[in-house]
Amino acid sequence: MPVRVTIRRRSEEVPEEFIYSVLMNTLKMNREEYEKIKNEDGSASLYVKDPEAILKLQDIGEKHSKLIEVIFEEESIVKIFSSSIEAVKSNWGLAFSWSAVMFILLLISLVPIIGFFVSVLTSAFIYAFTIYASSRLLKGSAAKVFKNLSLSEVFFKAYG
Repeated sequence: MPVRVTIRRRSEEVPEEFIYSVLMNTLKMNREEYEKIKNEDGSASLYVKDPEAILKLQDIGEKHSKLIEVIFEEESIVKIFSSSIEAVKSNWGLAFSWSAVMFILLLISLVPIIGFFVSVLTSAFIYAFTIYASSRLLKGSAAKVFKNLSLSEVFFKAYG
């Protein structure tokens, strides 16, 4: 099971480059990968699956505990649901527009002849939204992503 690892500086005197060097030496991460996971405060968060890498990060966290803080948290189903609820609360407009579109597609799919085609369209709509939101989610937290996301952006940015 992947473990979410967050590495942050203990004080402002610790250079951000120290976190990069830890990730580069432990996970063989390059500068571009680091920039993608770096947060505004200079910390870095990522998921680690390799047990050996997790042990290395724990060891580094203990050895350099005065400089950096290494936090490990396993994802649980409760956290996933609470994160989803937090994301919906951050953008009610998106949640209601998504629900409205899905409800309309459901009603139209009950019409005998065109129902099949609308069902296919509904599946494409669900997959497109999920893939686009997931790709944006990799760059930030669920609340940040959903707060600034609009339904029209999903299709016009994803396909345009």
